[in-house]
Amino acid sequence: MAALISLAKKNPQAIVNCFTQGVKNVENEDDIDIRFFHLKENKAVPIVITVNKRKIIDPTGMKNNALWPKLIEKAYAVYRKREYERILKYEGKKLDGGFFEIVLFAITGKSPKVFDNEKDVDKIVSKINSILESSRALGCGFKENFEIKDMKTREKITIYRGHAYAIVGIGEKNSKKYIRLINPYKDDGRKPENNLKSKEGGHIAISVEDFTFHYESLDYTSRKYR
Repeated sequence: MAALISLAKKNPQAIVNCFTQGVKNVENEDDIDIRFFHLKENKAVPIVITVNKRKIIDPTGMKNNALWPKLIEKAYAVYRKREYERILKYEGKKLDGGFFEIVLFAITGKSPKVFDNEKDVDKIVSKINSILESSRALGCGFKENFEIKDMKTREKITIYRGHAYAIVGIGEKNSKKYIRLINPYKDDGRKPENNLKSKEGGHIAISVEDFTFHYESLDYTSRKYR
């Protein structure tokens, strides 16, 4: 979900291109073809997975009642069972968990990039700005669980290890920069009534200092996909 949010914010055409029938036909047909890419002989090869939109579980609760995230999520579960574990040689067949950068590859067919081990605040801010200004999807993960005060709302928020966050911008308040994250899930420790304000998850303003100290890596598309 973090990867889809990031793509929707910065490069929505990549998502549109997943629907091989064309987005207009999605409204009129029940069986929807979703195009992903998988790796074959070191090349990105398209693979089409068909899902029935009438069998989507819990179609309510999406922003503007949009079904496209649920359709892609359902197709990706099939894709992962068929391809993901085989390619990466994982043991077991659990579908819980996953990797932001692998979803980017599945949707765009472009090899993702990883930026890590940088602890200079200015360099990290510059890198994030450069990626976002070039309309590329960007996400991150963190090394451990920790708590922050949101730079905009001053609410206490829990940031989780082993969880992907979409990075959607850099802001400033009282001359202090913060990084704008979106948590696809609303369970981030803030007041429940505030969580309901956003149907795409929790918006977080984390200081660049907290981000730099705790982040594990930045994962992003190598270039914009058209």
